[in-house]
Amino acid sequence: MSGNPNQRREPRIPMVDSFMLVAGRRLQLRNWSYSGFFAGPIDGELHLGRDFDLTLELRSELGNAEVKGRGKLVRSDAAGIAGTWTLEKTSQQAEMLLRYFLAYPDPSALED
Repeated sequence: MSGNPNQRREPRIPMVDSFMLVAGRRLQLRNWSYSGFFAGPIDGELHLGRDFDLTLELRSELGNAEVKGRGKLVRSDAAGIAGTWTLEKTSQQAEMLLRYFLAYPDPSALED
């Protein structure tokens, strides 16, 4: 095994044609999990460790969803931004919706 082991609590799911709205910008959502994301890149709009509002625009062959939350930036470089996020308002319906999108595409297609 080379490099650092993945220390994420939940594996990230690769996304196609989904976006994250933040700081008035629509960023390509490259991968995400129930608690983390990788998107962008974005220039100078966000600062490490600071909280910000975000909206996930999730798309699949079976439907679309828009989920509002709060994020915290943990990494920003030329490749993109990465951080953690939580639901703005937790509810059983919102959690079921997120679990549906996390199961799509097939979890066996997860990237390293």
